[in-house]
Amino acid sequence: MGKALLIMVMGAGLYIAIGQVGTQETLIETAADQAAYEEEVLAREIARSGFNMAMAIARSHGSNLQNAIEEIHGEGEAMTGEHQGGTYSVRAWLGDGFSIIIESTGTFADAEHKMDDSYRVPILMAERCSQLDVRFLESATGYCSAVYLQQHPVGAEPDEIPPPEMIFSAGHYADNVGVDVDKVIAQGTQMDFFIGVDKDCSTRPSVPSEYDVDSHVYNASDYDHDHHSLDVPFGSPEQMTESIWGFVEQHPENRQKWRIGWEDQHIVAWDNPASQDPENSLQALKHFGYDGDGWPTTDQFGYRDLRDYGSRPDFSDQVIELWLTPIDPATEPDICRVIVEDPPPGGGDPDPDPEPDPDPDPDPAACSCPGNGNQNRKIAIMHRPPGNELNEHVICVSVNGWERGHRDRHNDYVVCEGE
Repeated sequence: MGKALLIMVMGAGLYIAIGQVGTQETLIETAADQAAYEEEVLAREIARSGFNMAMAIARSHGSNLQNAIEEIHGEGEAMTGEHQGGTYSVRAWLGDGFSIIIESTGTFADAEHKMDDSYRVPILMAERCSQLDVRFLESATGYCSAVYLQQHPVGAEPDEIPPPEMIFSAGHYADNVGVDVDKVIAQGTQMDFFIGVDKDCSTRPSVPSEYDVDSHVYNASDYDHDHHSLDVPFGSPEQMTESIWGFVEQHPENRQKWRIGWEDQHIVAWDNPASQDPENSLQALKHFGYDGDGWPTTDQFGYRDLRDYGSRPDFSDQVIELWLTPIDPATEPDICRVIVEDPPPGGGDPDPDPEPDPDPDPDPAACSCPGNGNQNRKIAIMHRPPGNELNEHVICVSVNGWERGHRDRHNDYVVCEGE
C-alpha cells in the first residue's frame, strides 16, 4: 500500500512537471509569435513612413515626374533611411506617361514588408479655357493614319459627348507639316486623341494640306482600326487610363503640353501586362524602355527618345505634340462662355467666397446651342462644377439629358432655351 501510494505521488509529480514544461514551451512559442507579429507591424509602419516621404517628394514636383524620381533616389538607386529602429528602402520608376510607381520596403529585425502605389498627374485635361495647338512630329510607318480629337466636356452626359473632330487627315508626316489647328477647349474638358488607321491609304486626300478637316465627319468604317491615347469609360472621363496603344508624355516644364506617340499595328499579343519583355509587350516597353534599362536619353524637346522598329512595339508610328494656351475670359468672354463678375463698388478685391446667384439674368450670347428639331434640341445651362461652383460656365446639353438626370445631380440652372 505504501509503495503504491509512493508511486502515485511520484507519478503525479512527474505529470505536473511535464505539464509545466509544456506550459513553458507554449509560453515561449506564444512570446515568439507575439514578437514576430510586433516586428511585422513595425516593418509595415517603417515601409509606410518611407512611402509617405517619397510621395511628398513626388507631389512637390507636380508634373515633372522625372525630377521627382531623381530626388527620391538621390545619389543611389533608392532612397534609404532609418525609422523606429529599422530601415526603409524606396524605389520609384515611370509607370506611363503621367504616373510613377513608388515601392517602399520596410525591415525590422527579421521582418520585411513591401508596399507600392502610383502617383498620377492629370493628363490631357484643360485646366482653364484654352487655345489648343497641335503639331505633327513624325510618322514612321507605311500606313496612313488620321488623327482625331474626342472631347469629353465637364458635366456632359453620355448622349451629349460631341462627335470626334479631325485634326490631321490620313497621310504621313510630310503631308501634315504646316497644317494649323485652331480650337478652343473649355475648362475641365478631358481630351482623348486617337488615330484611325487606314492600311491601304484609300482615305488619303490627294492634297492633304488643303483638306478641309473642319467639315469632315468621322466614320469608323473608313479605317481598319482606331487606336486611342486614353481609355475613357463610357460616361466616366474621371476614371480614364492610358490606352496600351498610346504613349502619352507630359512636357517636363509645361503641365499643359504633351507628346503622344501611337503604335498603329493592331497585334493583340502585344497586350501583355504580365511581361517584362519590351520586344513583345506594349506595357513592358512603357515601363522598361526599348532595352529593358529604362529611358536613359531624351530628344531635343525634353521627351523620352523614341525609336522605329518594324516588327516590335515602338510608339513612333504617329507622333504629335499638343499644348494649351489659357484664354483670359475677362477679355474674351464670348469665346470661353464664362460670365465675368464686375468688381465690387469702391474697388478692392471681390468677395473671396460669394454665394452663387440663385437666379441670375440670362446671358444672351449663350443662347446659341445647336439643335435639330424638338427631339435633339439643346438648351444652354450654367454648369457649376461640384466642389468648385464659382468656376461656373455655360454648356449646351440636350433637353432629354437635362430632364433625365443632369438637373438633379448638379446645382445648375437654365440660362436660356436656345434657338
